[in-house]
Amino acid sequence: MAGTQPFGNLDPGDEELTSRRLFLPQTDAPHTVEVYRDLLKASGLWRHARKLAFEHLKLAGNESLLHVGCGRGSLTLKLKKRYPGLDITGIEADENSLATAAEDAESDGLHVLFQKGYLQDLPTTTERHDVVLCVLALSRVSGSDRGEAFDEIRRVLKPGGQLLAVDIGASAPGVRGLLVRRLALNQKGLADHLALGLAEILRFGGMEGVSKLAEGPFGLQVVSGRKSER
Repeated sequence: MAGTQPFGNLDPGDEELTSRRLFLPQTDAPHTVEVYRDLLKASGLWRHARKLAFEHLKLAGNESLLHVGCGRGSLTLKLKKRYPGLDITGIEADENSLATAAEDAESDGLHVLFQKGYLQDLPTTTERHDVVLCVLALSRVSGSDRGEAFDEIRRVLKPGGQLLAVDIGASAPGVRGLLVRRLALNQKGLADHLALGLAEILRFGGMEGVSKLAEGPFGLQVVSGRKSER
């Protein structure tokens, strides 16, 4: 599949947070970035994002779903409990988080596959999944990395398959918005999202029928798009 064009005029540099660094331990990422991420996490960004994803992911219950950047698997397992017939795979790069997710799945008696992987190199077969779920993942990549990530998302989706993205797509007021804008100074992908909006990012990524479903705190947006039927 032909690659998409780099996004915006941001030239990927040595300090860019690419998807291969997406879930590395905090000591491996620039300190200023981790400070603002920790503050945003403590103020509820990830909790609100997972809640929005759970509320707006409408499934029949028998689909194949790929959750990219699943972390320790809390949302992944919650989805499996809601839809027992769901064929769900969680992708995460941090091995400690993967181990925790797998242990929790076994403890709960849930059959969920957790695999180590990255946005631009997804460890799954072509046209396998009905749905790809990305929660606070796309804003971590920019330039050619984002193009590769969307190439992979489209590759693993079935024709007509859905991408549901929950991510920051607008500037928010107050302290929450200030923290996001400060993080964007060091995270080029997030700067793109604030400038363009999440829906436009999906359109640039080659998704069709793009629709904004909801908005939330921190400038969060819920946006859906589909892979071409062709």
